Parts: sequence; C-alpha cells; structure tokens
Amino acid sequence: DEVSEPNAFACEAAVSAFTESGAWLDEMREYVWENRRLAEEMLRRELPECRPVKADATYLMWLDISAVGESTAVADLLRKNTGLFVTAGSTYGVPGKYFLRINLACPRSLVQDGFSRLIRGLKEIHG
Repeated sequence: DEVSEPNAFACEAAVSAFTESGAWLDEMREYVWENRRLAEEMLRRELPECRPVKADATYLMWLDISAVGESTAVADLLRKNTGLFVTAGSTYGVPGKYFLRINLACPRSLVQDGFSRLIRGLKEIHG
C-alpha cells in the first residue's frame, strides 16, 4: 500500500528484490508449496470433508468448510477454543460464507501446529 511513498531503505530493498533475489524467490515458492502439500495431506487424512480449493500460485489456502458451518462462526470458535486465528471467508463477501482463508507463508512448524489446531477445532465443532 505504500509503494507510492517509499523511504530510502524501501527503494534499495525494492531494487535488490527485483535484481538479486531470484534464487531466494525460487526457494521460497518451493517451501510454501511444501507447506501447502503438508496441509492438504493432514486434511485429507484427518478431515476429508473439509477440502482446500485448488490453487497454483498463492501462499493463501482457501478451505471449504461447508460441511462444518459458516465461516464467521467457525473462525470465532477456532480462535476461542484453540487459539488459532484464521480469516473468515465471509470477510470477502457472500461467496466466502463457507470458506476459511489460511496463510501458508510461515515456518513449517507453524503450519503443522496450526493445522493440528484447525483439525482438532473443526472436529469439535462438527462433532
């Protein structure tokens, strides 16, 4: 949001990112893709009724929770019962009513912990 008002450090960082960070970007994409693969496997094994939306190029996972409930209520219960913060898809309008949005661009240990909490919490809600 602040691209039009960068400070001196931001200008240098942007130039470096565009000219010297190709290898880092490739490694980061592979890491996030593996996080997604891990999350999908955990869901497939433990909670197959909640399906991730297919995505080829994002660090965000959209999760179909229509088998469990509406996203606002589910996100609130997850936060209250497990301490996990996820974004209710309803934040983005009516089409997101039965989806959660989850960030996968984090250390793998956080993905494992977060999806363990998510699965436990959704099972408690779903019964």
